[in-house]
Amino acid sequence: MNLSELTLEKFLTSTAIAYALLIIAILLLAHLIIKTSPPPKARKATS
Repeated sequence: MNLSELTLEKFLTSTAIAYALLIIAILLLAHLIIKTSPPPKARKATS
């Protein structure tokens, strides 16, 4: 029981770290896309 709890805890922490890194990567990518894309006026005209 104790061993399974420990492995589950490790699994949960590793997945939490993986999700955090994934979110950070997505935010950085979105920031770069927004930075490189044309100003809002040009985007509003197309939509």
